[in-house]
Amino acid sequence: MARYTQQLLSAAIKELINEKPLDEITVQELVDRANVNRKTFYYNFHSISDLLNWMYTEGFGAEVSAAQIAPDTWKQLFLDTMDYVRGEAVYLRAIYDSGYGPSFRLCMKRLFERAMARFVRSAVGVFETRRQVSLSLTPQQLQYVVQYYTMAFFGMLEAWFLGGMPDSNEEFVYMLSKLSRNNMYQTFESLEKDEKLSAHMPARAPENQ
Repeated sequence: MARYTQQLLSAAIKELINEKPLDEITVQELVDRANVNRKTFYYNFHSISDLLNWMYTEGFGAEVSAAQIAPDTWKQLFLDTMDYVRGEAVYLRAIYDSGYGPSFRLCMKRLFERAMARFVRSAVGVFETRRQVSLSLTPQQLQYVVQYYTMAFFGMLEAWFLGGMPDSNEEFVYMLSKLSRNNMYQTFESLEKDEKLSAHMPARAPENQ
């Protein structure tokens, strides 16, 4: 029942976005359009911002399932994500242009970062299998890799969207692939070499007091 109500509110706010600026939409207008009461709205969401974040966390989450995220499937995943963005462009642009934009952008970036973390773990597994090695990367090193690629991929996708989506999905993914080709594996290889070098370095003698 709760999900049905959430979907009603999602549909209602999209209808209202087609009629007026998002910043002018009130909770009362929203519940009137969805034919629910204010208490029901606040049972499901803290605010309109919370509703917007939920809508697209659900939407992008459907595109970015854990099973899909792997080095040999990411291109199709990205193409599907771009299709989704095109289909929701009117509403996404309205959110970005509203006062809800900064909070929404942060929410989407965090979602993207969680997906990238799953991708990096998958890429580590592929690298270890191909090289027949076991990487001993620290959590901090892995987080650096996740953050770097999150900023690159999310930033590129966001710039493409805000720039009016001038390139086709295929052109965009082609360029993204060329820019990032094997870079992550090269990072793993470099960290692996540093790890081996460190392991073979003699322990440093303590300095005389």
